[in-house]
Amino acid sequence: MCLYSLTYPSPGRVLVQEGEAISPQTVLVQGKIPSKIIKISLSLEIGIKPSEIISCLVHKIGDEVEKGEILVCKKTGIFGKGKKEVKAPRDGIVLALDGESGNYLWVY
Repeated sequence: MCLYSLTYPSPGRVLVQEGEAISPQTVLVQGKIPSKIIKISLSLEIGIKPSEIISCLVHKIGDEVEKGEILVCKKTGIFGKGKKEVKAPRDGIVLALDGESGNYLWVY
């Protein structure tokens, strides 16, 4: 038996179990290969500190999101009746969040 560790470059679904016998034709991971990666400055878009962005996130890393879905939402105003939000610019996958800059990396 040989043991290998593979890293898949984007979110995907593992199709085999640990210890499962495989052949050269076995599909190990299923996912989308990113065609483009863009950066969205969420903290700048809604005007909060990067360290606060996590509390406003609607989607998690690896989530598939459709164009127009809300990525981040912050209530504003005296009684929280207003809100600022950032919507997905197109269909894609949330690839990463940088907590220091407040940037989302978005794959489509």
